[in-house]
Amino acid sequence: MRVLLASLLVLCAATVLAQPAKSPAPQNPQKTQNNSAQSQVRKAPQDKDISKQSQPAVLGESNVSANYYEDQDKDKGKSEIAKVITDSLLALFTFALVVVGILQWRVLRKHETWMQRNVEMVTRIASAADANTKAIESQATILKGQIAAMESQNRTMQESVAVARDAAEVEMEKERARLKITVQDIIPNVSLKVAVCQLENYGVTPAFISDFRVRFLYSLVRDIVPDYSMCRQVLYAESLQAGEKSKLFLISLEPIDSLTEDDVMKVRKDEGFIHFYGFVKYQDVFKRDRQANIHVRWTMRWGGTMEGMIMQWWQPVGLPEENADK
Repeated sequence: MRVLLASLLVLCAATVLAQPAKSPAPQNPQKTQNNSAQSQVRKAPQDKDISKQSQPAVLGESNVSANYYEDQDKDKGKSEIAKVITDSLLALFTFALVVVGILQWRVLRKHETWMQRNVEMVTRIASAADANTKAIESQATILKGQIAAMESQNRTMQESVAVARDAAEVEMEKERARLKITVQDIIPNVSLKVAVCQLENYGVTPAFISDFRVRFLYSLVRDIVPDYSMCRQVLYAESLQAGEKSKLFLISLEPIDSLTEDDVMKVRKDEGFIHFYGFVKYQDVFKRDRQANIHVRWTMRWGGTMEGMIMQWWQPVGLPEENADK
């Protein structure tokens, strides 16, 4: 493009310089000589000096005419030179256009080749991406199947674990230690001051006792809520073998030392009540923490198989968990 612009500028400059300057057209020399002769005939009587003066003028006009034709020849030569220069510049310009066209064609061919390569590369990349997408989709489908299989296996394992756990729990329930608190019968009279109790392991494995507390209580309230914080500690940090009983423990009556005649009558009339409650905390051989509770009330009934016979026993009372081993 630079060559093309330079060629155009040179062509314009040469065209301007090649234009010839315009000069006034000279008169016909033959016509001028005839007019001079006629003038001399009419002016014959004039002085010879005047005739002598006119002769040099005719010679000067001939010289001017000769110079004019020489200038014409020079201008014609300049015009031919300008034409040659113009033709040369036009040829150069045409050649430059051809060269530029060839260069542009080569650049366009290279660009076309580059574009084709890019298109091929993009096509290959797109094909590879499509193949990768299909491979990923296939892998995703496989993974989904594997995940579904793993979830199914996990559910099966969870179910198996649950079954095994339940079976283990059942087996442990069979094999674990079981403690209960027993209290001997009493006779409500003025000499009643204590209750006798003990622990019994009726399970098949040893029990490891951490805390054993009970309370022997006289109250005018029939149904009470056990206050375990008021229980007396009678045993801790001991073990009890399967089928074994602990020693006997004497538990003092609260809140009085012994019953009065009036208290005994209230008990017989079901107006006064004797409660015994407490708990024992222990651990079995499976390292499970357990607790056995007791809450009983002394109950008396008149009658029976014989008239005047009194039936009496320790009656479990309260909520189910107050007499449970858990």
